[in-house]
Amino acid sequence: MEQCIVLLKPFEEITKITSSGLSCISEVIPHVAVLMRYIQKEETSRKVPTLLQFLTSLKTQLQQRFEHLDENPKYFLATLLDPRFKTNFFGVIQAEKARQRLLLESLKLSCSEEDSVSSEGDSPPMKKRAGYGMGIHETFWDCFNELSKTRLKTLVKVL
Repeated sequence: MEQCIVLLKPFEEITKITSSGLSCISEVIPHVAVLMRYIQKEETSRKVPTLLQFLTSLKTQLQQRFEHLDENPKYFLATLLDPRFKTNFFGVIQAEKARQRLLLESLKLSCSEEDSVSSEGDSPPMKKRAGYGMGIHETFWDCFNELSKTRLKTLVKVL
C-alpha cells in the first residue's frame, strides 16, 4: 500500500493543481510531460518494485490518452505563449512547429483584420489622405499586405 501511495503522489499533486480555480490550459502539456518523465525514471521503478505491472499500465494509459495533445493548437499555443513554459516542454521539432503555428495564427488574424476593415466600406486612414501625397506610402503598404498574404499561403501549404 505504501508503494502505491508513493507512486500516485505526483498524480495527486497535479490533480490538486488542475482542480484549483487558478489552473489554465497552458499547464496541461507540462503536467503530462512531468508525469511521463516521473513514470519513466528508474528511480520510480526502484521505489515500487511490487507495482511494476501497474507502473507499465499507467505509462501506457498516459501515452494513449495524451498522445495527440501536442498536436492540438489550443494547448500547443497556450503552452508556447506562457512565459513560465515557452518551449521547455517541447522537443526541437515540436518547438519549431509551435513557432511556425504561432506565426501562422498571427498572420491569419492580421489578414482577417485587414479583410474586415476593407469590407466595412471605410478605407484605411492612408487611403483617405491619398490626395496629400501619400501615394508612395500606400503602395508600400500594399506590397507589405501582398507579401504577408503570400507568406501565409506558403505556410499553410507547408503545415
